[in-house]
Amino acid sequence: VGQLPYSPEEPCAYFGDRPSRYRGFQVETPLPEPVSERLFASGFRRCGTAWYQTGCARCRQCISYRIPVSGFRPTRSLRRVWRRNDDIHCTFTAPQSSPEKELMYLSYQRSQHTAAASRQTDEDLLQSMEVQMYPNPSASRELELRDGSGRLVAFGIIDVAADSASAVYIVFDPESKHRSPGTLAILHGISWAQEQGFRYFYLGFYIPAHPKMEYKSHFGPAQILDRDSGEWVLFDDSAR
Repeated sequence: VGQLPYSPEEPCAYFGDRPSRYRGFQVETPLPEPVSERLFASGFRRCGTAWYQTGCARCRQCISYRIPVSGFRPTRSLRRVWRRNDDIHCTFTAPQSSPEKELMYLSYQRSQHTAAASRQTDEDLLQSMEVQMYPNPSASRELELRDGSGRLVAFGIIDVAADSASAVYIVFDPESKHRSPGTLAILHGISWAQEQGFRYFYLGFYIPAHPKMEYKSHFGPAQILDRDSGEWVLFDDSAR
């Protein structure tokens, strides 16, 4: 890992006044699950065929975040999300794009990532969707949330390793915000990981200073990766 080169600096997607960079590699064939496990534990994320790790020279706000699923305890607000969505049916299947998901992805991007999406056409965004979400290892699963009428509320890709699951990307219907669909998808993901007997559910990067990432701190007890020691330590408010 230490020998991987850094990318050129570019504007950060979360803090536009800061430069960002990463290091990683491309792989076209599925990695053995123990290798994926090691990468997750080292703070790597997968996006399509790319595995990457942030490495900004002057910022360390991106913190790798995971839930030890056997000890997960939903807060009162998370339990309310469960109750508010007792009509939702969740499935985990082999990843498969569809026109229904494409329409939701477009709506999601233009609602949640307005500035970036405004600079792209629908074709550009859908190409990003295919590159980001659908070149998946055979072990990956796709989470789908549907209401009682069968209408899609959210979907997302979940990677599976030897001992863990990792949320790659989750998309939800902006018109269903009253359901807290992103939070609900993570709750179902953690519940599924418990049923599968996994030890950890990885939530990607937590950014304490960014409002779009604050929701991740509601899932716990959690662990964060100490970059200096390479050890996972208990998350607490000092990480904010």
